[in-house]
Amino acid sequence: ALRAQSPSTLAGRALKAYEAGKPEQAAKLYKKALKGNLGGELAAILHFNVGTCDLFLHDEEAVKELSLAATGRNTMVRSNALLNLAHAYYAGERRPEALAALRTILIENPGDRKAIVFYEWILRQKPPTKPPPKKPLKKPPPKNNPPDVLKQLPMPLPKELQEQIPKPMKTPPGMKPW
Repeated sequence: ALRAQSPSTLAGRALKAYEAGKPEQAAKLYKKALKGNLGGELAAILHFNVGTCDLFLHDEEAVKELSLAATGRNTMVRSNALLNLAHAYYAGERRPEALAALRTILIENPGDRKAIVFYEWILRQKPPTKPPPKKPLKKPPPKNNPPDVLKQLPMPLPKELQEQIPKPMKTPPGMKPW
């Protein structure tokens, strides 16, 4: 006989799947547990677990789930959710949001060593630089082929007409030809 499993049973199975190196299966079980309309801290913990699985899988849903987990009242869950959220933001090339999540942790708990180390590490990384705008390619200048002189010359006259043309005069003595 099939019966509905309680959220805590599903969460227990999800934890075993995660520990066995099956984060996809764990995420599905945690999501199924969340459908039990849980409120308060249990929901925050389950959102944290789903977000952590999604982060491990490089799924963009990690940001949404970890943000939901960070709204809980449990300071430990909130702090860990914000730390993982910072990792998700940084992995998604959202450096300012990652630093903001870490600052939130450090405001609430100035001695949080993991947050301090990650915050300082991000600050030491060079911020991504935007590539310079691409300049439109200039058209190469047209190839200047030398003009074909033979095509520019007039066609020679037929022989009959050439004979009719008077011969140039001889240069008189003492004069230079052009």
